[in-house]
Amino acid sequence: MKTKIIALAGLATALLSACNLDDGTYTLYRGNAMTGNLRIHVATFDSAESMAESSQGKMSYNHTNCVRAAKLFQEQQLAAAGTRYWCEMGRYKK
Repeated sequence: MKTKIIALAGLATALLSACNLDDGTYTLYRGNAMTGNLRIHVATFDSAESMAESSQGKMSYNHTNCVRAAKLFQEQQLAAAGTRYWCEMGRYKK
């Protein structure tokens, strides 16, 4: 009985880890030459809203807004040479 439970738990773990857990959340980061590979959290886009286009295979609502914000920040940072902004799928990760 224990062996069956352990085997079932192992199978469940493997299946869950193989799932794409993309909940549509995107995170905006920034960095520059001074910080190297350091990713500095700016904002997380996790709205439950959706765009009609997202069902047609286009960018999700959160991804679209994250990319727009990154572009706006980038355009405002002309004085801070080397600073860049980018979006990553998922919630903030250190």
